[in-house]
Amino acid sequence: MVASRSPTSHMSTDPTVGRVQVVAISEAFRHIVDTLPAFVWCAAPDGAIAFLNRRGLEYTGFSLEQVAGWNWRDTGILHPDDMDALFDAWQGIVASGREGEIQARMRRFDGEYRWFLFRVAPLHDQAGALAGWWGVDVEIDARKRAEDQLRQALTDAQADKNEFELVIDTIPGLVWRSLPDGHVEFLNRRWREYTGLSSAEASGWGWRVAIHPDDLPGVETCWRSILASGQPGEYEARLRHVDGAYRWFLFRCVPLRKADGTLAQWYGQTTDIEDRKRAEALLAGEKRLLEMMARGNPL
Repeated sequence: MVASRSPTSHMSTDPTVGRVQVVAISEAFRHIVDTLPAFVWCAAPDGAIAFLNRRGLEYTGFSLEQVAGWNWRDTGILHPDDMDALFDAWQGIVASGREGEIQARMRRFDGEYRWFLFRVAPLHDQAGALAGWWGVDVEIDARKRAEDQLRQALTDAQADKNEFELVIDTIPGLVWRSLPDGHVEFLNRRWREYTGLSSAEASGWGWRVAIHPDDLPGVETCWRSILASGQPGEYEARLRHVDGAYRWFLFRCVPLRKADGTLAQWYGQTTDIEDRKRAEALLAGEKRLLEMMARGNPL
């Protein structure tokens, strides 16, 4: 592919038939594309570059002859990590005959690489045959950097979350976390081991199967009341062990809020109070016995 030095046309050689294709570009049109705040280029039907506007040439520091045809592949104009992917994508678009877009890093004349979005569309002649391709390259470096920072932040957040959950799994207690609407999304390892329920079984509202049937209505009423209030709360209920035995637990939960005060999550801890409940029952029995004796009632 060889670029014409004529100011009013560009040429490309068709390697399949050995002929030269000429696409006329008026001086007025060339002036317009040279002033556009983007890189505008055109290519032959086979994808060989035939024209690049002034902004593109000034940005890369290359002449049209250096980038024309397939010469651009040897200039280092694209980042080495992006070259093969862009070339394969470009060939795929050419083979399809349809418009497309590609993202890659392009080197500035001073050696700095910046991200660009390459958009290309086919040009057809009056008979409907493919006459060439027109492309526009728009810098998206700021957007890509923002996307990369967000992706890294999410990765770090996930890593922090995984580390947090690892720590929670080692706490000697039954700990859980739910969404603002009460949908439980995490139960630590000790909770799962105690009840014998998996995360999938207990998440959402599945944990209710481990609550004693006599206590479940009160638990649900109290939990929904806490959710509606947005305030810390607690309730007592019997929780089923993996062996089928029920023990009394104290369920405590507190809201976690964002900086703007919006409710983000609920965190809860479920503490075994079976011994305390038994002691309370014994004390209540002893108190009643003493009262009966004081009144002279038969035991």
